[in-house]
Amino acid sequence: MNTQEANALLPDAPVKSIPNPKGLVYLLIAPPKFGKTTWMADIPNSLLLAFERGHAFHSICKIAIDKWDGHKFEMYDDEEGCRHMTMKQAAEILEASDKFDFVIFDTADMAVKKCTDYWLN
Repeated sequence: MNTQEANALLPDAPVKSIPNPKGLVYLLIAPPKFGKTTWMADIPNSLLLAFERGHAFHSICKIAIDKWDGHKFEMYDDEEGCRHMTMKQAAEILEASDKFDFVIFDTADMAVKKCTDYWLN
């Protein structure tokens, strides 16, 4: 390929993209009880993946993630109606679904711990 052919394949002018807020990734870092989950739970059509117990105060569609993965782990609903499953189960279901526009991980550090525990044990 010569220079002229290469230049013909490259853009000629700047393109202004309009970002879709639902397609972006957000990371909120603040002290405990600052209101991060409360703020994110107000996003319409969102799902909370709860990796720790602090989710009881939030009225939002949620899944409690009990383990990263587990052989023969049976999904179940607790007495409050919250669905419990593994992260692997949740990921497979969400990948096949278009029900939610936004997924909230609460909290990232506990998600990392569950993942690390799975891969190191």
